[in-house]
Amino acid sequence: MADSSALRDLLDRADNVFSLAGDLGRAFYEEGQSQATSYDPSKWQRHVPTFDEFRRALTELLDAMDNAPNFFAPVAKQLLEAA
Repeated sequence: MADSSALRDLLDRADNVFSLAGDLGRAFYEEGQSQATSYDPSKWQRHVPTFDEFRRALTELLDAMDNAPNFFAPVAKQLLEAA
């Protein structure tokens, strides 16, 4: 039973990382669609909170991957398919 809840937690964390990556990708794409002719560094500030959350979530997931539990194989398969 402990493996099941730990697996669910790991899958939820992986889902969060991919969701945040999608949010950032969409935001960066939309920024690029503007008619701006020069780069405005101040625009980055609106993305910093999401990027920081993504970085933290990814770091935590990488730690879990480096110390992978026995049941990690299904998570790895889903991550590989998503990539």
